[in-house]
Amino acid sequence: MCTGVYQNINNSGLEYPINPSLFQCWRKDYKRPESEAWVISTKDKLAVLSNCTNSEWKDTYRPMTDCGINGLGTGYREDSITLRKVKKTLTNYHPRLMIVNFKQPDASGHANDSVAYLQGIMDTDNYIYQLWYQIQNDEFYKDKTTLIVTNDHGRHTAGHLDGFVSHGDACDGCRHIEFFGMGPDFKKNFVCSTTFEQIDITCTIAELMGVNMPFAQGRVMLDIFN
Repeated sequence: MCTGVYQNINNSGLEYPINPSLFQCWRKDYKRPESEAWVISTKDKLAVLSNCTNSEWKDTYRPMTDCGINGLGTGYREDSITLRKVKKTLTNYHPRLMIVNFKQPDASGHANDSVAYLQGIMDTDNYIYQLWYQIQNDEFYKDKTTLIVTNDHGRHTAGHLDGFVSHGDACDGCRHIEFFGMGPDFKKNFVCSTTFEQIDITCTIAELMGVNMPFAQGRVMLDIFN
């Protein structure tokens, strides 16, 4: 979702993506400081999204990171802490590009805790509201910022294997994710019926930001644009 290229990758934070991310391409194109691009995540392993192994891009134009308890390999933290970190970063640095990860409801799903799973959905909805409220009450961002809400995977459909507990195969539930976007460039009160993919999210953001993504393989989601 950050590179616009599908890649089988170690899921434990032990392997970097091959291709440069949207953050790296944006910083290179606009010659912006690292403090204006951020990866903020409850999961420490997602710090790998800040770099790649491509020899021409490795260790260059990286975004800032605030992941897990204290960086890669330190373990997960609570989503409420991540929310506070995001709010503080928006206030102190006014980044122009950011990805945020919350662990819920995924963590509760894997724990087979349906009550916590549903609570995780409601809590995350509330976090999103709080962030949008802050954005719309900051003159730096107000009415000129795009917010996209999505997930990196679905879950097994009811009756398939262990249901909502797991994910990772080609069932209908696993292959379908949500995509909600709002901002000045998107249609309002519009439900898109076109099938898009995760890599298309990258290319759509690149289109919004005017970024050249030389390796991305997705397409721009033009259907949702004004």
